[in-house]
Amino acid sequence: RFLIALNIPFVMLAFNEFGKKFVLMALYSVLILALFVNIFQKVPVITDDLLLAALFGGGILGTGVGIVLKNNACMDGTEILAMKVSKKYPYSVGEIIMFINVFIFLSAGFLYGWEQAMYSTLTYLVAYRAIDNIVQGLSEEKSIRIISDKGPEIGQAIIENLNKTVTYINAQGGYSKAKKTMVYCVVPRIELYKLKELVISIDESAFLS
Repeated sequence: RFLIALNIPFVMLAFNEFGKKFVLMALYSVLILALFVNIFQKVPVITDDLLLAALFGGGILGTGVGIVLKNNACMDGTEILAMKVSKKYPYSVGEIIMFINVFIFLSAGFLYGWEQAMYSTLTYLVAYRAIDNIVQGLSEEKSIRIISDKGPEIGQAIIENLNKTVTYINAQGGYSKAKKTMVYCVVPRIELYKLKELVISIDESAFLS
């Protein structure tokens, strides 16, 4: 009952910005959350190791929250706040949720002890990564800008060796005023090192961003 009473006002405040469907889905999520919190309170403790509880609990929590957010709903007020803030600032929903909860846990540390607060913070560090992996996907890609006097040569090497498309952009040095060709491409994070090695092998003075 406490979870429902605490979160319903936040859900209703989201009506104007997120719409009727979001509010209905969010209300359903809050009710299911409250139900299962009540059920799992009666389940025997699996482990007394707080570190294991923080790591696995954070992973399970983040996965659940991520699935709910990806399906256009939420489970509590912090997620609604995080979704609103993420639209205005360059931070992911998971990062904002983590920041809010870490602030709460640090404040609670003064009342309930710092060891509990640190384990709780660790839980949400794990949860934030799980949330972002679910919402954004596991295959993170990086956009790369390469400025070099050998731009076309680097671009061709990327096409042939990494099988990636590139875009050439005319650029001019702010200080030197020299004309350069900037190479723009998008690669998976796991291929980032391979791309850097390829660029350096052609032009050691190339600038990558």
